[in-house]
Amino acid sequence: MKKSRLFTPGPTPVPEEVLLELARPVGYHRSAEAKAILGEVVAGLQYVLQTQQPVYVLTSSGTGAMEAAVTNLVAAGEKVILGTAGRWGERWRGILRAYGAEVVAVEAAPGDVVTPERLAEALQQHSDAVAVFTTLCETSTGVGHDIAAFGQLVRNSRAVLVVDGISGIGAMECRMDAWGIDVLVTGSQKALMMPPGLAYIAVSPKGWQKIEATPVRNFYFDLRRYRKALADGPDTPFTPANTLIRAQRLALERLRREGIEQVWCRHERLARACRAAVQALGLELFARRPAWLRRPEKTGEGFRLQTGRRTGHPQGENLAPQPYGICRSVRCARSNRRPGAGAGPKRLECGAGGRSGRLPAGLRRGVNVPLAPPPVLRSAARRSAFVLFPSLSSSPCLPVLLYTTIRHSPLALRLALRFLPSLTIRHTLSTIRPFHCSLLVLGNRVREELPFPSAGSYSSRQ
Repeated sequence: MKKSRLFTPGPTPVPEEVLLELARPVGYHRSAEAKAILGEVVAGLQYVLQTQQPVYVLTSSGTGAMEAAVTNLVAAGEKVILGTAGRWGERWRGILRAYGAEVVAVEAAPGDVVTPERLAEALQQHSDAVAVFTTLCETSTGVGHDIAAFGQLVRNSRAVLVVDGISGIGAMECRMDAWGIDVLVTGSQKALMMPPGLAYIAVSPKGWQKIEATPVRNFYFDLRRYRKALADGPDTPFTPANTLIRAQRLALERLRREGIEQVWCRHERLARACRAAVQALGLELFARRPAWLRRPEKTGEGFRLQTGRRTGHPQGENLAPQPYGICRSVRCARSNRRPGAGAGPKRLECGAGGRSGRLPAGLRRGVNVPLAPPPVLRSAARRSAFVLFPSLSSSPCLPVLLYTTIRHSPLALRLALRFLPSLTIRHTLSTIRPFHCSLLVLGNRVREELPFPSAGSYSSRQ
């Protein structure tokens, strides 16, 4: 059966257990069980958003939560500051104009971001602004704003900070309470690993003060109703998409099991690997401040995040190798030639301490892999491997392994699981797929320059 794979910013692939949960019979949304599940989802969202404030569940797309933020916070004619760097900053502008707000736009060119200095200047010039609207990650260009710095600036003003975190929450670091975010919105179909249909919004005490002072201008998105229903229930004021809420509980449990800091760390490492591969192919990054600029690093107490560039690599982002506990050695051995096979391919073998290892069942008769890939792709593979597998980045056969992964991912994945036993299956899957994507979606020009081997490049010897 042919299986489609999503390489889009959203919707994103949904875990199998979440899809199976969606296939269960529909329940009654006002039952005690449904209310208990909603309470678990709210608690899970508080953990992901890093907030002590209640998180309200809306049955809508993420734009519904954005509209709820505007209509509850801003009265007609009030002045707001908008930090926009692309299409989704413009989505804020469209909603604000539709409800009669006076918009002072701080605009960034495509690929750039609104800097804290420019926002500080706008706040000084427009001290009567009641809110600052911006985005955590601008999906259209791949840039990320320094929301922590924005929060420090807005905290001491009368304005409230409203952040669209739809494409970033669950993948990028975002700490609502610590960063001083007053209203944070997100949706279910991105890094929260769900189909579209749910939106979430959390409000700080400062945000609630502004909401209470703003005339009611809506019915379905009146957050006062959601606050009362959640406090009395937990419940929702209107019929929710209860099957999606039930499935969201499983996806949030998955994030909690891994740990949100570890999730941030994993996504950051994969982002750097993809950028390294793209730069090794001779292409330039469009985003001047990529959405993942902070690096989680493991400490004795868990994970912490650093800013700034590292040193130690001669090209690109100056990435210093970090040990990730990969200790099994990998080597290449010349296989026996078959008649008419020419120079013959190389066979990958694995072992520890120089001893040859055994391949998994079904592959023990030998797996032939194409000869070394073209230099440009070999460079891209090594650059990406430098980020993903630092302790193996000097191995001569690792570029071959990653090159094979690109073209024949199921078989090469099994090899990778054998070669890299210290990685969990989930981590190996997550590291291989973005690399696959980063080298295959670069456009026809690059694909034509990098001829891939045919499926016949693999063979098993009896």
